[in-house]
Amino acid sequence: MVGLPFYVLKKDDIAFLEEYFSEGRPSDGMGNFITYLFQRSSVHVHILREDPHDIGDLPSYLQAKKIIEGE
Repeated sequence: MVGLPFYVLKKDDIAFLEEYFSEGRPSDGMGNFITYLFQRSSVHVHILREDPHDIGDLPSYLQAKKIIEGE
């Protein structure tokens, strides 16, 4: 099983993202920013129980819509 990170930031936490990169911190390591943010703000986790849907164009959106609606 593969789990891809999906981050939702609060508006107030955007400043921490700018601060993180301005300090020259790594941008390619999964979880580096969240570790940084955890020390400065509240961080919450939600575990997806189903596979995510990759929606990058209209056909993939329509396919995901069918799956979600049970068609």
